[in-house]
Amino acid sequence: MPANACDLSDREGFGTGIVAANTPIRYSSAELPFKKRFILRVAPFVASCLIRSLYATNRKVETGVEHWTALEEAHQPFLIAIWHETIAMAVPRFGESRIHALTSMSYDGALAAAFLAQFGLDSIRGSSSKGGRAALAEMVEQAQNVKALAMTIDGPRGPRRIAKRGMASLSQRAGVPVVPIASGVTKSIRLGSWDRTVIPKPFGTYVY
Repeated sequence: MPANACDLSDREGFGTGIVAANTPIRYSSAELPFKKRFILRVAPFVASCLIRSLYATNRKVETGVEHWTALEEAHQPFLIAIWHETIAMAVPRFGESRIHALTSMSYDGALAAAFLAQFGLDSIRGSSSKGGRAALAEMVEQAQNVKALAMTIDGPRGPRRIAKRGMASLSQRAGVPVVPIASGVTKSIRLGSWDRTVIPKPFGTYVY
């Protein structure tokens, strides 16, 4: 996989998570204003439909997949490290592989967890600033009982492409290897967010 790829056209190149599927999401929306409750209920579904459509209309090319499959065949749990900006490309691919993820304790984290659930991905709520230690402790405990743990190593708020220490700490404490995954696409636009999120265009090629 290209080491720093996102938009292949301009050569620009996921927090940590995994718990049992029945782990409850530690977030209550009862006190939210109606508008935010509505967005929390509707936006993840709409976004997932868009991402699925884009995924379906692009070709997929995978390189270095042998590193992933070798761990699967050995029944070895592993960690997946990606950049936050590649979520739109990574999530539909991970949805095929029973991968789980950490999302923050904030409202944005609740949106992310609901979005991931649309692809069959389970979330544990935590972050480097709120709930991170508890989340890390739970993930260490579960590490040998799940397939993989996925993390946006520069999330949830950046700085962009500056890896935080959570992935290394989890790998060390749980004794599981890290598989870094770069996602690229030949046709895309970028949002004006802190991570310059990549949104693929139709009829291009995803490269993992």
